[in-house]
Amino acid sequence: MESYPSKMNHGTESNEKRDDGADPETHNKYEEIIATLPRSNRRHWIVDLNQYEGFWFPLRPLEGLLLAQDYFKPQPNDVILSSLPKSGTTWLKALTFAILTRSSFGVQTSTMEGLDLKEAFELFCEGVSIAGPYWNNVLGYWRASLESPERTVFIKYEDLKNETIYYVKKMAEFMDYSFSLEEEVNGVVESIINLCSFENLS
Repeated sequence: MESYPSKMNHGTESNEKRDDGADPETHNKYEEIIATLPRSNRRHWIVDLNQYEGFWFPLRPLEGLLLAQDYFKPQPNDVILSSLPKSGTTWLKALTFAILTRSSFGVQTSTMEGLDLKEAFELFCEGVSIAGPYWNNVLGYWRASLESPERTVFIKYEDLKNETIYYVKKMAEFMDYSFSLEEEVNGVVESIINLCSFENLS
């Protein structure tokens, strides 16, 4: 593999310290799988992307995905928040945390190398992006929300931005932590929205 100077090293050095708890044999198995996957050329992105099950991933998240597929056993009350980078993730995380912990904590207000935009846009349109193709990724979640609405909620950023109160209440209901009538009357929903506003999160 060609080496590129970077603060983030996404190589597969065998002497690299791992903190995921998996044994070396497991990592060797994953390295063998990853070695057979289609790979993008790093000159397009900051890191190489490997295509797995129809989607493109950087090396470390892909290893994490393989570990999760083999070992993660979700519990019925687990909340898994999933989104692409820079698509409102911080906002969703803050809203989720504030909804789930509102009775414990209250709701008071409280440099990388650039990419060529044209080339990045073309690659994105071709489906070569993190967790890409983007549309297949999004459609997968949308279909899951139709097939199992009790297990998957699908919220578009634009809808959350335009109808924030409605979707915050929908998120709370989905997580089986609906707002009480008293909380709604006392403005708890609005307080959570204010607490998690872009102004307070930035």
